Amino acid sequence: MNILKVLGIDLDYTILSCKSLLYKLMNRIQRIKGDERISYTEIDPARVKQSPSLLAKISKIFNPNAYHPIPDAIETINHLHKMGYEIQFISNRPNFAPLVSMTTSWLEDHDVEYDKLVLGCKNKAAYAEVCHLDMMIDDNIHTCKNLAKKGIPSILFKSELSDDDYNAYQENILSPHITLLTSWKAIKNKIMKLLEDGDEFSNDLHPKLTH
Repeated sequence: MNILKVLGIDLDYTILSCKSLLYKLMNRIQRIKGDERISYTEIDPARVKQSPSLLAKISKIFNPNAYHPIPDAIETINHLHKMGYEIQFISNRPNFAPLVSMTTSWLEDHDVEYDKLVLGCKNKAAYAEVCHLDMMIDDNIHTCKNLAKKGIPSILFKSELSDDDYNAYQENILSPHITLLTSWKAIKNKIMKLLEDGDEFSNDLHPKLTH
């Protein structure tokens, strides 16, 4: 059976929460400036140079202590990795040396298993098409919609949605290539179901308990 092989996964608000100023700054400077525009940097963690003194200077702005794993995210990702899936973390975080160091350190400190880290990715849909991702997990509905235009399935991850917000997102999706889920347990169940059923990816409506 040939289904999911390569999973692209966003970082901020997908596998980790972030309440620092950094996230707001990144949202301002990272923009898609064309449907086919693609720009990214693949990071080799072994070559990342740690700079404790510089990190200390910028910690008040970036506040790395504000970044906490989303419940069940790391456990699910590591489980999928052990099953043989290629895990690629794809983020629009800038390729800025201190931030790169903080990102690789966070992943290492939390024992996250993965195969590739890509930063500064301004058009994840274009990256997914060029690099042959089988599915993307992201918290941004516009990213998921751009993926859907290319026929690439995605999971739109939104944690802690009210019923009204959930229904609003569900009505805004309008694509069989996007599934809205609100927990990593539900993500794991969805992928396991795909493994059992084959390669069909449909926009199922999930019961409240699986959100």
